[in-house]
Amino acid sequence: MLDKPHTNEQLAILSAATESGDNLMLNALAGTGKTSTLELVERAIKAKPILYLVFNKKNADEATERMLSTTTVRTFNSLGHRIWAASQSKNLRLNAKKSARTYDSMRRSQAIFCENLSKSPPLDLNPNFGIPTTKSSPE
Repeated sequence: MLDKPHTNEQLAILSAATESGDNLMLNALAGTGKTSTLELVERAIKAKPILYLVFNKKNADEATERMLSTTTVRTFNSLGHRIWAASQSKNLRLNAKKSARTYDSMRRSQAIFCENLSKSPPLDLNPNFGIPTTKSSPE
């Protein structure tokens, strides 16, 4: 996209980034050229760090390959996790066995539920859902 003609919106963003010391936030729909626009900005203002927040890891991986070293690419989730982890003042680690333990626990709970359900009295499957009805008398 760097060699393609730039849109008026990209030029306005590039102008704001180079002429202002303010932070900028780009908010646009998928596929509208945010990454390409940020490539233009980061090449114009090489000395300033850029934080590029994306929605998912796939987008983060793609953007990381395209951006210069002055740009940090994060998902919203990873940024939030880093902030939270820093506030805890300890090194947090992912417990790789947690998902398996959670799944096993859910499976055991489901088995207990099914066992208890089989011991329960049969449900009244009244087609009126337990709502009393009045029968009209034949005329």
